[in-house]
Amino acid sequence: MENKVETLFHKEPPRWVKRRAECRVDLKFVALRQIVGRDVADFNGLDDDQRGGRRFNLNSNEEGTHPFFTVEEEGGDMSVEFLLTPRSIRVKGGEEIVSFYPRWSNAERACKLFERDKDTPLEVWEISQMALSPIFFSA
Repeated sequence: MENKVETLFHKEPPRWVKRRAECRVDLKFVALRQIVGRDVADFNGLDDDQRGGRRFNLNSNEEGTHPFFTVEEEGGDMSVEFLLTPRSIRVKGGEEIVSFYPRWSNAERACKLFERDKDTPLEVWEISQMALSPIFFSA
């Protein structure tokens, strides 16, 4: 028993400082753009019948105060816009706008994204799925 306790107290503590410092909205926005780009490529790579003959483009604008990128249907009217603000990532699909904020979780020692006034943490890929599913898989 003594060896287990001794081992427990001599373990290297977690290295959390760098991860905490990287809990920034701009870095989450870059990660989201990468995931969304991958998801668009995955959708466009499906068989024609699986995607209903539709294709989507990822367009990016890094200029200006608030960088943004959009996913737009080729020759259609379906789109989603992702906008970086100083404190959040705003996602607009149709008439709905949802903002996500980075928040550090001490329990998990990880940076997660949260909707305003909600306590459910979201991974970047989950935000991509929430935003793109309605336009990818609508009739």
